[in-house]
Amino acid sequence: MTPIELLKLVLEPLNKEDCLFALCGGVASSVYRSSFRVTNDVDIALFFPPEIVGKSEREFAIQFLERLGIKASLGWIPGIKTDSEDAVFLIIGELGGFLPTVDFLLPSLPWVKQAVIRAQNNRIDFGFGSIPTITPEDLLISKAFALSIEPNRLQDQDDIASILDGESVKDRRYLEENLKKLGLSIAI
Repeated sequence: MTPIELLKLVLEPLNKEDCLFALCGGVASSVYRSSFRVTNDVDIALFFPPEIVGKSEREFAIQFLERLGIKASLGWIPGIKTDSEDAVFLIIGELGGFLPTVDFLLPSLPWVKQAVIRAQNNRIDFGFGSIPTITPEDLLISKAFALSIEPNRLQDQDDIASILDGESVKDRRYLEENLKKLGLSIAI
């Protein structure tokens, strides 16, 4: 199974749920890069708007994956300072072996909520459905955030350089303002 086949498997049932989500990570990077990037996971940022009361993105992701027969595990990101040692940043869905994973990124990551909301107006057709996809600006913010925690992530460094080389970034002001809000920077 390829990451795109896994995305297709997850997309149909996810579209039936009362949540907002956005494709992000390596698959989304390949849309905006000047060249394709290989990845072995599907990253989906997840957010429940305030009108959906009483739902937890963490519990939803676990239950959703289990309904699909995918093993769910909690993911922490070393090096992030939070108010709670129990802060979970992602739910990892594992098929086993060398098969791709599906990772649900949660709103405990400071860029997720805004990126997911903006992605609702940035749908990309992957040949089997129109998928809300993180904007190139929010993708760059997510990559800068990842690098602030783990500066040696070569795939994120390469994604940033390749995306900036292309013509995907349209709103540099939004990018600069939101990098600054999070105390992040990239060479624009």
